[in-house]
Amino acid sequence: MPPFTMVWVCASFTLIWLVAAASIGAVKLSLAGTVALSAILLGYFLFQSGKQSYARGVWLCGANLTVTMVVLCVHPMGRPEFLYVICAGFPFLVFSWHRHSLLKACFVVLPAVLWIATAVMIQLDLMHWEVGPIIAERYFAPISAITVFGLVVSQIVFFVLTSSTYSAKLRQALELSKLAGKAKSTFLKAMSHEMRTPLNQILGFSDLTRMEAEAGRAIDSTQLAARMQRVVEASDEMLGMIDSALALSEISEGQIDVHIETLELHKVVKDATLGLARSARRRGITIDLPKGQTPHVRADQKLLQFSVAQILDNAIKYSAEGSTISVSWTSRGRGRVSLAITDLGPGIPANKVETAFTPFERLHHAHGTVPGGGIGLPLVRAYIEAMQGEVSVDPFYEGGTRIWLELEHAMDLLPA
Repeated sequence: MPPFTMVWVCASFTLIWLVAAASIGAVKLSLAGTVALSAILLGYFLFQSGKQSYARGVWLCGANLTVTMVVLCVHPMGRPEFLYVICAGFPFLVFSWHRHSLLKACFVVLPAVLWIATAVMIQLDLMHWEVGPIIAERYFAPISAITVFGLVVSQIVFFVLTSSTYSAKLRQALELSKLAGKAKSTFLKAMSHEMRTPLNQILGFSDLTRMEAEAGRAIDSTQLAARMQRVVEASDEMLGMIDSALALSEISEGQIDVHIETLELHKVVKDATLGLARSARRRGITIDLPKGQTPHVRADQKLLQFSVAQILDNAIKYSAEGSTISVSWTSRGRGRVSLAITDLGPGIPANKVETAFTPFERLHHAHGTVPGGGIGLPLVRAYIEAMQGEVSVDPFYEGGTRIWLELEHAMDLLPA
């Protein structure tokens, strides 16, 4: 509940005083009400403009000035001085103690000083009352009592509601903290599990080669080349996991550097497939790129190439050996181009599409033999959306999965 909520409550009581003042023709008392309403409106506009501290200062100063004017206009029989109790309580509602401790102390002391000053003036008989003792006792004493009682109750309600709101926010923050801790634990388990396989391969082949060398046995060059090739592939796999983990960390901190330029989509896709050629050949998988015309898109080359490579890598890992992965693109109007990557893997159920874009979530492959940490698709979505694009999935498309990347169209189709 915003601090100015209490001020609007005060406005309703200010209107009561204005009506009472107008009914008896009390000009000075009406002026006090006008000052109060002016302070409320000015504070409201300051608050809406983002100048919260100034708004709160205007509200508190306006309240103290208004009460002082009322006390100087109404005979003590009307008990208007008790309104200072409200002014002393307002700073606790509109100021944070830790951020504005000095201002809060000053605004608490101010009504006390004004109360003492007006009391001294009354005792010295320096006042000329606009509202005499009879009207003050008959009408303004009940109004003062109602005002004090009503505002005190409102302050208590405000404190209760505010405390409840803060408690709810604290509970929400605690839940988010628990989820973050759980995500961190899941991440560490996933990374340790996925990195163990390539690391064991590196250690195994390296240790085997070392033992053969120490034993003085000749190592066939072809066999050695095959071992080193697998060591390089395992190292690349580990490096990719580390890069993805670092990228996910940057995304969680809102640190995605995007440099938009005009790119030929065919070239980006072709470059992305080069780094996957070995793994595709090993599984006998063909990546079918379209011929003919190719569109140009507005995107970040590094982010787009990573996104395409990540989807193709998933398609290679989950597709059946000897199958074909199809890549195509089409114009969808509205100045957009859609890139589609289709595989013949197990597919994604319609009710699991959003889950697939959740970090560390690998659906039914969590305990399978296919490597991965479950952070590829979340990175793809974050990168494509950072380029003002969209990612969508056709679940169980022709027995597999088709993923769309929609980007801004840069120019007309040109020959590939």
